[in-house]
Amino acid sequence: MPKKRKTRNQKIIAQLKRQLQRQDFYPEKIQNLEPSQEAILKQPQIEAKQKPDIKNEATSAFSTDLKLIRKDLLKTVILALGIISLELVLYWKLQ
Repeated sequence: MPKKRKTRNQKIIAQLKRQLQRQDFYPEKIQNLEPSQEAILKQPQIEAKQKPDIKNEATSAFSTDLKLIRKDLLKTVILALGIISLELVLYWKLQ
């Protein structure tokens, strides 16, 4: 189970608490209470990509253009005939 990561605010709070505890023991050494660079480091902002138009994709995916259907059927028939002929040639050669 992965360990939960601390958020930036939690890191800043922890850093300030540590400095406060040290200041109680050694008040003359610690004068400024600034969080470390790790706690200040900002995460890069991730922008959401715009979603493409669903209507345009839906119409193109279910297009009934007869040229495209004929082209796909022709490819399927040629591929099927090629495979069947290869099987027949292998059958006759191996007998």
